[in-house]
Amino acid sequence: MRILANSGDDCYSYPYEGSVSAWRIRRSVGRGGRNDRDDVLKIQKLLNLTEPTDGGPPVPLVEDGWIGPKTNSAIAHFQSVQQTGSDGRVDPFGPTLKRMNEVSKPRLGVNNAALLARVAAAMGTLTQIVTKGQRTVERAMDYLRFGDGIFSSKRDYEMADLYFDFKRLSQSQTQAALVSIRTTFRRAWTALNSPPSPVTGGNPLGVSIFTIDPLGHSHYAYVPTWKSHEKREHPDVHTGHVYLCRK
Repeated sequence: MRILANSGDDCYSYPYEGSVSAWRIRRSVGRGGRNDRDDVLKIQKLLNLTEPTDGGPPVPLVEDGWIGPKTNSAIAHFQSVQQTGSDGRVDPFGPTLKRMNEVSKPRLGVNNAALLARVAAAMGTLTQIVTKGQRTVERAMDYLRFGDGIFSSKRDYEMADLYFDFKRLSQSQTQAALVSIRTTFRRAWTALNSPPSPVTGGNPLGVSIFTIDPLGHSHYAYVPTWKSHEKREHPDVHTGHVYLCRK
């Protein structure tokens, strides 16, 4: 299985290995750990999502991905309260990480609802953008076939060319590319018109394709994709969903 991810700076694809029911880290974090920055950032977020009565830091940690005495002390304090160890280190698939995922769920649920509410509020604007893009592409297609007219415009073609650069393509190749781009806009419109509920993430007409990332990635969003021969044994991520991350 692969994940198509948007980091905010670039879109890329990478393999996803294994299945987990919560946020995971690749290498150990804390005293004597590898302390890779992405892993440290996840532990800092999990600790800040933990109530102080459950072993979370009384003063929230700075979520910067850098290990230091405050993060190390917070890990040791969490272990002491939850009785998951005394080494001041969080190991992949270890008892401390498992417990961090368990005790952070109530506050994480509140944060997830707020994130979905922001996405729902943006749907109207996003739908307008996609509709305008689709209309521009369709008028550019008509311009290639009929020239300037009531329902076509050179300006629309020039706008499409500005973004997709058709100069090296023949007219037939450009027309085929525009058909593909129109299909993408139509799919985006369909996705945006299945918006999440601010509370549940679903909608009255069925399950929304938008949901919250259960794996703690640092992207903006990602979409899982399957190869036809792969067994679908990953219960926590599904194709057909857009996973919204903490960013």
